[in-house]
Amino acid sequence: PCVDVPARRPLHVPVAAQSFQAAVFLVLRTARAFRDVRELAGLQFFHDLRDVVRLELQLENSLVLAQAETGKLFLEEIPLRKTIEHLAVHWPELKVFVQEDARIQADQRALECILRNLFQNAFVHGQASKVLVAPFAEGEDLRIQISDNGRGFPGDPTGLGAAFVRHTTRSGSGIGLHLSRLLASRMGGQLSFAKNPERGPQAVLDLRGQLA
Repeated sequence: PCVDVPARRPLHVPVAAQSFQAAVFLVLRTARAFRDVRELAGLQFFHDLRDVVRLELQLENSLVLAQAETGKLFLEEIPLRKTIEHLAVHWPELKVFVQEDARIQADQRALECILRNLFQNAFVHGQASKVLVAPFAEGEDLRIQISDNGRGFPGDPTGLGAAFVRHTTRSGSGIGLHLSRLLASRMGGQLSFAKNPERGPQAVLDLRGQLA
């Protein structure tokens, strides 16, 4: 008889957490379907949705951080545009644009964790409404610039991602960006931050890959 073999899941997640995340994703897909009728439903639903996304991301970060330094990573070719379209449903009020598609050598869950934290940071702390993801080829590597139209960062952006550092009174715990930098490094790449000439700050993710 044929037996279904579960897909390989890097950075193992407990079954209970997977069930919770699946339920949250269903809620988020429903939210995306109703984003054009928010005036009819009122804004409270979207405020509640933000809390759901925040709690889900905190859970995800805690689970990944517990094994980020020693957990096994599975590097594979991942389509950038498809991955971002899958994640964008978490922020129905944030428009995410991908300038050009690319294929990245990365761990699926680690890459998603990095992008989730960057989008959440832009939306919540930067109060951005638009994010632009622009990949550029650099030899055998990719440089992915992620910028937004948020209100900017008052300090030195190169210090973002330092372990558990809160840069303002409105900042979160600091886990998200620190974890993102750690995961990028473990995949043989780098996550850095620079001043954005428009608003800012701009995240720069360097990983192995090529333009599609």
